Amino acid sequence: LFTRDSGWAKAGISNQDVALSAGLFSDLVFAGFIEVEESNNAQSSTVRTLDPAPSVEKNPELIVAGYKNITENPDITVDKLLHAPWFAQKNEIASALANRGIITLDQGKFLGAEWEKFPTVDSQPEEELRNRLGKILKGEAEASIQDAVTLIILGEVGNIKVELRKVLNDVSFRDVSTRMRKLGDQHLEHSSEYAIKAVRQAVNSMVSVLSGSAFFIS
Repeated sequence: LFTRDSGWAKAGISNQDVALSAGLFSDLVFAGFIEVEESNNAQSSTVRTLDPAPSVEKNPELIVAGYKNITENPDITVDKLLHAPWFAQKNEIASALANRGIITLDQGKFLGAEWEKFPTVDSQPEEELRNRLGKILKGEAEASIQDAVTLIILGEVGNIKVELRKVLNDVSFRDVSTRMRKLGDQHLEHSSEYAIKAVRQAVNSMVSVLSGSAFFIS
């Protein structure tokens, strides 16, 4: 969602590193591989790994890499984890997608400078995701907690109405904002379930950095 099919980064999407870290953090929490101490303050909430550890035979490689990175940096807080350059690394994410045949790894060059880009090979997974997220925002499908977190993160780093314009062309900005607020209320704000509370702390921390105020407050 953060890149064009040509592999170049999209304009208007900022703080991708924090967003990717929040996404990987959420995946690790929901998979049961990490937990966060009971605290409403992400700046002092310590992330801990849980046993058994994920394995390359049973779990996605990003989950294994993210877990390993946390074990090598014990006692890190949620806030620091989201800003750690070693956590959700773009090259690891790109390699995982390339191994699934979704993108390929390439290099861009300009005036002697080189940088990585990730052209799309198979657009079907992204299109399926866009269609599902669009239906959720139009009230045509129920959202899972993972869907809600994905939309919230995407909404903080970009413009959902623009990113999903093909499936939201008949939906107003106001309706999208209203639906987003309802998703947050339904899945994050009032839940006392431990895993969701941990994810809410990560989302709050990310939103506080990007907008200056917490979006979901327990």
